[in-house]
Amino acid sequence: MRCWLALSLVAVSVAAADDAGLIGFTAESGRRQRETEAAFLSLPQPESCEAHHRELTKAPHTAGTEGARRVAAYVADRFREYGLETEVVSYDVLLSSARVVQVEMTTADQTRPVRLANREEPIPEDSGSAEPTLALPWHAYARSGDVEGEVVYANHGRPEDYAALSGLGIDVKDKIVLARSFKGYRGGKSLEAEKRGALALVTYSDPSEDGYVQGDMYPKGGNMLHTIRHIINDDAKWLAILRGLNTDFWHQTVSTEQIESYISRKGGLDLSKVFDQYLRTTQIPLLKYKVNGKTLSFNYERVVKGFAMPVRVSINGKEVAITPTETSQNFVSPAEIKTFEVNRNFYIDVEKQP
Repeated sequence: MRCWLALSLVAVSVAAADDAGLIGFTAESGRRQRETEAAFLSLPQPESCEAHHRELTKAPHTAGTEGARRVAAYVADRFREYGLETEVVSYDVLLSSARVVQVEMTTADQTRPVRLANREEPIPEDSGSAEPTLALPWHAYARSGDVEGEVVYANHGRPEDYAALSGLGIDVKDKIVLARSFKGYRGGKSLEAEKRGALALVTYSDPSEDGYVQGDMYPKGGNMLHTIRHIINDDAKWLAILRGLNTDFWHQTVSTEQIESYISRKGGLDLSKVFDQYLRTTQIPLLKYKVNGKTLSFNYERVVKGFAMPVRVSINGKEVAITPTETSQNFVSPAEIKTFEVNRNFYIDVEKQP
């Protein structure tokens, strides 16, 4: 109990430890706490985490499905391997799962129904996008049944949107409401439609309000770190940097500049322009290239001044490191260049020139 309490205090602490020791600890308990934390920090192994993550995410595991049972069994088996007394407990709960979701639009003469797509097309590069057990799009606890009626567009389906429709003399009673996602909880959108007597509610994501239009910080952060890992090209050093960030800045409030400087220093590279590019602009570097016989010409566009990030490419099946800049450069291969491919671990766009 004492160790758990200490760990809980550490989790909520945001102040840096002073020279006298950890805040809230005596000198002796602080020493034991640091020893305990150091022991825990030495346990995680990237290879093990990667293997577990791959197994847990290899197929959908929505609650109440066989996939969820598989995940629960896997976790329980691992806990038992680690010597933990483990029990898997089942609960009976009310869950809904759509068997069929179908939306059709009819023409004015009512003779040519058009079935609308409700699943995104698979992406060849992502085998998981073609997984047949992926859940259909539906609203949890929606009632089963078939409805048909006129469609009324209601913007985001908020009370003020229905007020605007009412001001125009438009009533959604016994109509199918079409509303955009965002700017309100989906359950609230359903409630507002139901309160006004709508037959059904269909929501959709407007591309102008989704994804990168909302900002690129979330996907770019992970992609940038993965790119830096491959610039350093030494996983032992990269792991030491990640662990060092936890130990060297333990219990401290740090600035972005401190973290950037630390990674550059420990990586033995000047990564300042890489950070400037990915953290301070919304542009993704564009590598433009042209092949002419044995000669490869290449340069960067959409980059900050002085950006010269090295990338690894494959020429005729052999990996080669190049360091593009905004100025065009040439690389001469011993043989005619028949194949060229950029290592996809680098977060850049690529464009072939005619």
